[in-house]
Amino acid sequence: MQKSHPSQLSINRLTNSLLECILKEQHGSIKFDIIKKFQENINNNEIHQFIIQLCYIYYVTGNNHLEEFLKKYGLMNSSNYYRLEWTLKALSEDSKYYPIQDYFTKFQTLMKHEYVNKGLTSTNSREDYFQDMYLIKEARANYQDRQDQLIFNLIEQSLRLKSIEIEERKEQMIAFLKKINQNINYLWQITSQGGITIPFNYGLIDSYLVVHILEDEFTCFNTAKRVPYKIIVETIDPSEIELIKKAQEIYQSSNDIQELNPFYDIEKEMRSIAQLKILQQYDIDELKKLALKKVEFHLNSENQKIKKKPRDKDIYASSTNCNSIWGEDWNETQSRIRKQSQFGQLKTYQIRQIIVKGGDDLRNELLIMQMIKKIKEIFEKHKLDIFLRPYDIILTSPNSGILEFIPNTVSIDKIKRDYQGYTLKQFYENFFDCFIDAQMNFLQSLAGYSLICYLFQLKDRHNGNILIDNQGHIIHIDFGFVLTLTPGNLGFESAPFKLIEEYEELLDGKGSYFHNYFQTLIFKGLMALQTEIDEIMNFVKIMNFSPKHNLLVSLEKFKIEDFRKRFMEKCSTDQLYEYNPVIHGPRLSMIIFSLRPTLYIIDTNYQNMKQPEYKCTEKLWKPIVRPPRHNYRLKDMGNEIFMVHDTVVKRVDFEMINSRGLTLQCSLFEPVRIQDKTHSCMIYLHGNSSSRVESLTIIEYLLPQNISVCGIDLSGSGQSQGEYISLGFYESRDVNDLYNYLLAQPFITQIGLWGRSMGSVTAIIAASLNSNFKILVCDSPFSNLTNLCQELASNTYSIPGCCFNCFWCFVKSKIRKEAKFNIDDLNIIQIIQTLPTDVAIVFLSANGDTLIREKHPKALSEKFRGIKEFFQFEGTHNSKRPIEVMKETVQFIIAQMTKYDQHTSQKDTKGSLNGKDQIPITDVGVPLLYSERPYISKTEK
Repeated sequence: MQKSHPSQLSINRLTNSLLECILKEQHGSIKFDIIKKFQENINNNEIHQFIIQLCYIYYVTGNNHLEEFLKKYGLMNSSNYYRLEWTLKALSEDSKYYPIQDYFTKFQTLMKHEYVNKGLTSTNSREDYFQDMYLIKEARANYQDRQDQLIFNLIEQSLRLKSIEIEERKEQMIAFLKKINQNINYLWQITSQGGITIPFNYGLIDSYLVVHILEDEFTCFNTAKRVPYKIIVETIDPSEIELIKKAQEIYQSSNDIQELNPFYDIEKEMRSIAQLKILQQYDIDELKKLALKKVEFHLNSENQKIKKKPRDKDIYASSTNCNSIWGEDWNETQSRIRKQSQFGQLKTYQIRQIIVKGGDDLRNELLIMQMIKKIKEIFEKHKLDIFLRPYDIILTSPNSGILEFIPNTVSIDKIKRDYQGYTLKQFYENFFDCFIDAQMNFLQSLAGYSLICYLFQLKDRHNGNILIDNQGHIIHIDFGFVLTLTPGNLGFESAPFKLIEEYEELLDGKGSYFHNYFQTLIFKGLMALQTEIDEIMNFVKIMNFSPKHNLLVSLEKFKIEDFRKRFMEKCSTDQLYEYNPVIHGPRLSMIIFSLRPTLYIIDTNYQNMKQPEYKCTEKLWKPIVRPPRHNYRLKDMGNEIFMVHDTVVKRVDFEMINSRGLTLQCSLFEPVRIQDKTHSCMIYLHGNSSSRVESLTIIEYLLPQNISVCGIDLSGSGQSQGEYISLGFYESRDVNDLYNYLLAQPFITQIGLWGRSMGSVTAIIAASLNSNFKILVCDSPFSNLTNLCQELASNTYSIPGCCFNCFWCFVKSKIRKEAKFNIDDLNIIQIIQTLPTDVAIVFLSANGDTLIREKHPKALSEKFRGIKEFFQFEGTHNSKRPIEVMKETVQFIIAQMTKYDQHTSQKDTKGSLNGKDQIPITDVGVPLLYSERPYISKTEK
């Protein structure tokens, strides 16, 4: 029985309600009620994202109720504690107008005391070894001190590296990481926990204990004032018992420990570096003189002979030799490290890439990243093909922090250095296997980050902080200069976003389909954000509610009213189009101008733009052959032994290797009373984006009739292997392999097929390949895949017929290349005419099915020459089938099985066995895709 939790509210709106309550100085009971709601939702992971907003409200107001909540939050576990402690530390400085209040510094001291004396609410790793409470407290205090020292040293290293010659940094870094690992291991000897706690906000967040840092996998990034570096860490959940046992071996071999560097005023040094980066002021006249001197220098022919000083390179260390500009694929790296790690077998084991930064105020970047994450959610909610890649930012102080490294990426700066003379388009053409996919990924991500640059006024967009991933997406990082903050506070950059000639060339030039689609996405993205603008504004509204207490330099001259105007929420769609001063050609053409602070959108074909469901032709092939998998847990199949009416049923899960070498997951449901007797079996074939879980919908009708049911995750679906699905082409071969497998069992004789949608088409193709399939149930089959897609393009996406014909050839070619089958082979209405006349089929059709309309199964029924029934009923594609229809279908099956009871002949005609012996499968712990088990899967597309 699942434990019930109180309904989780939006922490975004809850935090805003608390702020409004405090600002209006409402009665204390109201504030207490809001804090109570926070406490009820304390396990909501969204709270982690709002800790800086809650701490800032406390920084300004000192609200007692909020203090109690923060204390309760921080003492839940060590991850929460350090997330809270570091956030408080990041806000621990005087504002421009007010000094930091005593209650704020006292609360920090109180939290340290509470952490040591009251401990954590979750189980602590090795406290059973301590019998005396004093020793427990001492161990916790030791851990706290050593943890602080380790984090300090990691941060300080990014400053220390700058004073080390580039040639010597690699060796120094290896020695440094080795020393850190020795101290991590030493923690097991002197504390009750061990490992470094880093409160991650991504991946498995309970896996926050860093137990090892790879000493031969790192990158040092060379910048003007410091050397941020990337490292790979191994993390686990501290509750893992196996690790606790392993700890005894670890600390016994950790006697030779090198001492860590003593503390010094690193914050002062980092603050000076951060201020040099952000607040350095220039005299405009002096800048003009410098610019003139630079021009004169380049005009002098003698100076052209002077070689440019080579740029200091970043330092890379890796245990593998990979020639790819992106390095080893991150998935392969993770697999390799896990196999070699002593912790790799643990369930909560995670491998993370992080960047350690000192001397950089990351609070501004964190605020922007919070809003980018929310914008990404809004785009996904509105089903827009706009790509954004947020990353985690963990503050450790006002001028330092830890960032998530985005894997499989390389900066455009490095591309330009390594492949001089290449344009960006040439790079894409030479380094991506499928240029058109990479081009589309670039387009969708460029649209997303163009909006981000415009809305948040991102500055300093040089090639060093713009990345390209190995799928072709463009990704922006380093959001230090945002909103009203510019490098040197000069305000030179006024363009809304970066759209250079190289980008336009990669979009096939102005007026091209890709260029127009890019502009379409920007417009649709802005329209989507207008509908949920308050959800975005809340982040910055909270951090700016008391300007005199402001701690973020990006908000010093910030006006929330001006920021809101950038969304143009008061402009209707028609008003946006009123800014059309020019007409550019006969096709859809939206252009973004920066002549004024307003965004101007020009459309020369307004009626076409009004069709929000118009999809890009190049992307239509993906949902056809790679729809979302149905991710489920084995326990969602129910108990292994259960009752169906008065019938005791046993489920046996097994694996089978198909003729293509893929492992398929199957489940056989048999009434216990017939397990040692000959009986018939129906193989259930699921629909698109579904799985064998769907077979549960027919067992209550078949099992009481002594007919067993076998469910299968067809290749490419559910938990079975396979990169793509094929809408019945390869799935029909899976069915034939399963047929051979089942007939190898001693008591299964006659086998029929029951399929829905894609599964029903699979059944028809399988029957054309194997004449032993005599009984089929075909629920909502399509008659021809091309015709079906044309109907969906016209009815669902409003794509004109002439456009469909133009791009369908490309779609077929793409699918043939990627999924290795020909769409034209899925002409089911032709295949069904080849079936023998002794085959019996029940056709099922819902009259409200808007996906596969009734004309498809009707046409198949008319062309089929064998024994048939056609049942039409009220419902939709995914609705529960009426009981009466199910019963009539089963009666048809029983009648035909009795008629075609040819056990011996079927045994004689079985093919070669392609499967293995039955292997029970344990619960693999795959999370559910849906919040509740539907009758069948979501609509196929």
